[in-house]
Amino acid sequence: MKNLCLLLIGLTIIPMLWFSSCAKTEEDNDKIAPVIGIVRFNSNDTINWKGIIIKINDSTFTNRELDTLTIGKVLYLSGKFSSNKDNALSGYKAELWYKSRSKNLKERDDTLKAIGKSIFGMTDADIWNNRLMTIPDSISRTERGKNVQDTTVFYFPIEGDYKVNVVCGDIYGNRDSIQFPVRLLSRKSIYDSRNK
Repeated sequence: MKNLCLLLIGLTIIPMLWFSSCAKTEEDNDKIAPVIGIVRFNSNDTINWKGIIIKINDSTFTNRELDTLTIGKVLYLSGKFSSNKDNALSGYKAELWYKSRSKNLKERDDTLKAIGKSIFGMTDADIWNNRLMTIPDSISRTERGKNVQDTTVFYFPIEGDYKVNVVCGDIYGNRDSIQFPVRLLSRKSIYDSRNK
């Protein structure tokens, strides 16, 4: 009988404690999204073309020209994230939206997505050169051919001006999202533009 009483008391107290902690978390949610500060991509990046080293993307946050991303290189992010609640940041991700073209000139929209460095449990986070993803020089897709056969088609990134969407969230589920303009170029295009 003593064990039964202890079991009933335990089954009553444990759920009360569990749900009371959930109620506190919900009360702390003020519905204010985290703030994404100044973000730069590939700051102080270099490329090597024909034995010449070219520096791109000034590292200062005050110079707000379009950041140049290089096809075939890593995309990395530097930026600031903050929350108005202590230890409430959860994480962030980046999405590069761009167009690609096959050899037979068929175009498609592509997206590269990456989860950023862990900022979970932080109030303010300064990120420096977080390697997110490699921008591929080609992507293969399996497509249905004319004779109902699957064929492999290669798509190549189209150079141009695009957007990188950066999303930051907190532990309450509030999110902020900002789109940053970028320029996607090949090493050759960067070299040619510097030598005009």
